[in-house]
Amino acid sequence: MGFTDRIAGLLKKKESGQEEAVSLENLDAYIASRIQENQERITGESEIFLDKILKDIDDLAEILENLREKEREEMFKKLDSIVKSSQKQFADSLKHVLERVRLERKDYQGLTEFHQQVSDALQQMQKLSRMHGRYLHLAFEREMKTFNRTVKELATYHHLLGRFLNSQAKDVVSLQHIREQLVKRRETEALIKTLEREKEQTGAEVRTVEAEILQLETHMKERESSEEYGKLLAYESHQNAVTEELASVEKEVYNILHPLDRDFRKFKRQVELGNVSFSLDILEEYEPLTEQFFTEEEGYPTLKKIASTMKEALEKQVIKEKGHKKEKVLDILDTILKDELVRHQKRYSELKKELEKQPIKKDIVKDIEVSRRSIEEKRSKIEDLKSRIEDLTSKAKNARKELGEIESEIGEQCRAVGLTLEE
Repeated sequence: MGFTDRIAGLLKKKESGQEEAVSLENLDAYIASRIQENQERITGESEIFLDKILKDIDDLAEILENLREKEREEMFKKLDSIVKSSQKQFADSLKHVLERVRLERKDYQGLTEFHQQVSDALQQMQKLSRMHGRYLHLAFEREMKTFNRTVKELATYHHLLGRFLNSQAKDVVSLQHIREQLVKRRETEALIKTLEREKEQTGAEVRTVEAEILQLETHMKERESSEEYGKLLAYESHQNAVTEELASVEKEVYNILHPLDRDFRKFKRQVELGNVSFSLDILEEYEPLTEQFFTEEEGYPTLKKIASTMKEALEKQVIKEKGHKKEKVLDILDTILKDELVRHQKRYSELKKELEKQPIKKDIVKDIEVSRRSIEEKRSKIEDLKSRIEDLTSKAKNARKELGEIESEIGEQCRAVGLTLEE
């Protein structure tokens, strides 16, 4: 088989035979092996182009080196000057271009990068040939013909290498994509396992907290049904009743004394003016009337002195009141002076003493309240945990959907390279 036939065979070569079947579990190892085999095949089959391209590059470098130092034959002085300048620039510039072409590795990616470097070098050769090389044919016709022939050969093998790489691109890209999708599949499977594990752990935490709530509720029921708690409820009920009665007594006294407020201020004003003889300090201390009444000693002697002097002032018209209003004020003053408020005062004192009795210890109430707050906090925590479970469930569902899409894409890519996934 000739060289041209070998090249044509490489470019037309296709995979033959039936599709191979492989399980999804074994696909990762199979693809890794297939990629390795593919790279080795590409490396081996590209040697035919690489050998020629690398040899042509070496030949061009040698030609350029010889051209740079070669003596010129006799010619016109002006043309000699032009050729001399172009000779050095052409040789040095192209030498730098060729030095940048490096074959780092012989896998598909390395060959693709090498092909691009050669493409760039050929473009530079064309540019420099137009700029400096056009005059060199006059002085170095044979050398330039050899140079151009070598460049043409380099371009041919560069083109053939490109066609070869293009013919391999589909399999290379598909296999690499399958590998990437397999990595993504493993990551997604790991994510699903993590989400399910977190979901199970969160569910277990919910059950633990629910058990704690049940224990606290049982404890609360035991405390609330205890004799100690019953006594406390009875005591608090009694104290509430006493408080209500105390408020009732205060209200009765207020209703009796409050109508005197206006005349009390009139009375105080007359004392300030010197029209009535009475202690102004006592009057200032005894305001408001109802509050000060409940602080008096038994029999409320100070209020009686105030009432007696006020009555006298009213009767003498020092405090101006008349008609029904005057009679009403006098009735209130008589009520005070006849000790009719003593029963209110005594009852108020009795009720205050009742409220001031040593209260029953409320440790049991604190215990119940602590349990109740703890239950509320734990119920709130359960709500948060259940929200977390819903979030994890949603994420796991989305991850499974994504996993299905990945596996579907893997199946399509496998078919593109002649593989069938076993069920």
